[in-house]
Amino acid sequence: MRLEFKPRTLVAIVADPEREVTAWDTLVPGLALRVSKRGVKTFAFKYRHNGRQTFIKLGRLGELTIDEARRKALECRRQVTEGTDPQTVRREHREALTVAQGLERMLSEHTPRLRTSTSHAYTRVAKNVIAPAIGSVALRDLAPQHVAAMHHGQRHYPAEANTALVVLSMLCRYAERWGEIPLGANPCQHQRRYPSVARHRYLTPDELTAVGVSIDALDGNIGSAFADCLRLLILTGARKSEMRCLRWEQVDLDGRRILLDPSEHKTGGTTHAKQIPLGEAAVALLTERRAAADADDVSVFPSAREGIPIGNLDRAWQRVRAHASRDGIDVTDVHIHDLRHTWGAMATSGGHALQTIGAVMGHRNASTTARYAHVAPSPAALAVEDTSARIAAALGGGKKRKGRK
Repeated sequence: MRLEFKPRTLVAIVADPEREVTAWDTLVPGLALRVSKRGVKTFAFKYRHNGRQTFIKLGRLGELTIDEARRKALECRRQVTEGTDPQTVRREHREALTVAQGLERMLSEHTPRLRTSTSHAYTRVAKNVIAPAIGSVALRDLAPQHVAAMHHGQRHYPAEANTALVVLSMLCRYAERWGEIPLGANPCQHQRRYPSVARHRYLTPDELTAVGVSIDALDGNIGSAFADCLRLLILTGARKSEMRCLRWEQVDLDGRRILLDPSEHKTGGTTHAKQIPLGEAAVALLTERRAAADADDVSVFPSAREGIPIGNLDRAWQRVRAHASRDGIDVTDVHIHDLRHTWGAMATSGGHALQTIGAVMGHRNASTTARYAHVAPSPAALAVEDTSARIAAALGGGKKRKGRK
């Protein structure tokens, strides 16, 4: 039978226990409603490809509306017109790599090159942010609107949203190599990241003194390993993970330096080793620890458990900053990473070049060190002060100005 598909007319079609009933839509040629002997009603599209006539199922009545069935039928007709078999397209789509599957493959290939902490961060956002939002989408179908929805859905956690965008963009670059998406078709490339607010919290000299006094006072409570690790962080401007996991084999006291392999620091990549120069105070601290250490100690700051370094340094730091804030100097807002910023700010205010500071701190991008530029003495202000002083000295040799009456 032929009729214009409408809800009432389709519901009225009754199953025939002897044979399958087929109704044809008069608006979209090839679109049919097939009613099985048991009364199951299914939309299908009839077409001919390479001389063979066949049906492709579109979905059951109720699961698909009439308008949705018509849109699917028209899409199948377009594919046939272009010489493509809709069944082949469906099969390829069913077998296509999804975002979730691609993430798993990409992480297995890429994370061995990363530091452990970075690998954990990427795996976490892949599992908790990207996969729940768009994991079922086929990589070949991934579009900017999917990326935007995923990113916007995490807007209350901008740092994590930006990390998820980095991971998803990395997945798309891998997908280009795998042949899943065309080269240059990365749908993440036009998605803008949420602005990141860089912290500019540095300890003042008075605050540093208060922190030093507190570390000394709490040495016996938090343990000398934790106390000395905090002291070395302040003295070197190193990262927390670099000092907490420091091993004696990395310490060169004669050369007054710490040497880290590429895999042992954040900016190492696969080729860049890092050298952390040591000042006299840092050398003295490490020399004292070396003299007191057991011969078989591997870690510079060992925990009570043999063979592993100290654990949660943040907990020790929270106790130190709480103790330091008792005397009216509030440092409760200071994060442990701000100790590194403090070193950079003090080096800059001492007149040292940003390029030199960046090299010491292990910055690979000059823009990272540039955050300390505002702390440096202004060249313009220094020039004005120097020139004004010399002019004032010259003017001083003349007659005194008479005051106004």
